[in-house]
Amino acid sequence: MNIINVLNEGAISNKEIDQTKLLQSLFDRCKSSGGKIIFPKGDYLFSSLYVYSNTIVYLEKGARLFGSRNIDDYVLFPIPKGMEMHCDMQMIPEYYKNREIPNYRKALFTAYLEHDISFIGEEDSFINGQNCVDLEGEEGYRGPHGLFLSNCRNILFDNFTISDCGNFAFQLDTCQNVVAKRIHCVAGSDGFHLHECVDTLIEDCNFETGDDCIAGINIDRLHVNRCKFNTSCDVFRIGGNNILVENSEVYGPGIYPHRKTIFVDKDYFLPINEGRHNTICLFIYFASIAHPAKRDSDNIVFRNVDVKNVDMFLVYNPNCDDLKYLQNGNDLVEITLDNVHFSGLKEPCNFDNKGHKKLTLKCHDVTSNIPFFRSLDNVEIIDKNH
Repeated sequence: MNIINVLNEGAISNKEIDQTKLLQSLFDRCKSSGGKIIFPKGDYLFSSLYVYSNTIVYLEKGARLFGSRNIDDYVLFPIPKGMEMHCDMQMIPEYYKNREIPNYRKALFTAYLEHDISFIGEEDSFINGQNCVDLEGEEGYRGPHGLFLSNCRNILFDNFTISDCGNFAFQLDTCQNVVAKRIHCVAGSDGFHLHECVDTLIEDCNFETGDDCIAGINIDRLHVNRCKFNTSCDVFRIGGNNILVENSEVYGPGIYPHRKTIFVDKDYFLPINEGRHNTICLFIYFASIAHPAKRDSDNIVFRNVDVKNVDMFLVYNPNCDDLKYLQNGNDLVEITLDNVHFSGLKEPCNFDNKGHKKLTLKCHDVTSNIPFFRSLDNVEIIDKNH
């Protein structure tokens, strides 16, 4: 295995000098046989880097990686022939009125059809996207993602902070066997996007995001354990099967505002104490008309979870104009709450699934300060305490 210390290869600790060209040359040395890229303590500025199979990106104590604040510095790596991607552009095209966003795939780190990639950090190591704005991006401000991995397998993220990304911190689609441990997602937009991902473990992570903490359509076998969630949007925007969230804490309002509500111009955001901070819901359903799953969403379990100061438990309203392109394709048919306690809910669920399959909500040892539903039309609550 190649062991490459970036300082020994000509990189310097300087937040103002873009070192993308040099750093990519070091990653390229790992293309054929893999390697370990070591970032010692220091500041490193770059834009787009491509990561190959069998590569470990290792951030030593005090290593601080900064993404360029200029969207034009980022490149779009070519999509391999025959690879089917399932990011938002493919999964919810109707939501975007079938308009392709040219720079959507730009990111600090990219990998397509790669395997056995690790990002590992030590204390006080982080990746910071510096709130890079793309005025031609989604919603007129969203810039590059932190990491954009598509059709990859055997991926590890461990023990670092990722903050202030222009769009999602982790955009993962069609990936298999992903492990994220001791990750701290701070500010920016969404934490993890997991469209079509299979076998994902997110454990001992801390989310303090401006947008959704964990999102994804057609997820299968997701396990979230011992995590803390704080957001100014939705905690889980998900759909799929065999999803377990356990031993975790959810609390609002959001520490960092929803990024859209503080964006003013390319180089100006309002202070973080302004904008919208309320945490909308624990769970908002997410589905695809363009790529429906083989079965409806079921076996979604929340176990041993405390939820404080969230507006509502659930948003499932596929008949609503604002959600019709985000909640149709498959129905949400089963949720289980086991030892889940809500305090500070402000209103019942935004729920109307008329014309769709009945939702079954299984409850055991569940408490709430208000009823979940205004009406029980097309929903069955099974109380396992009785």
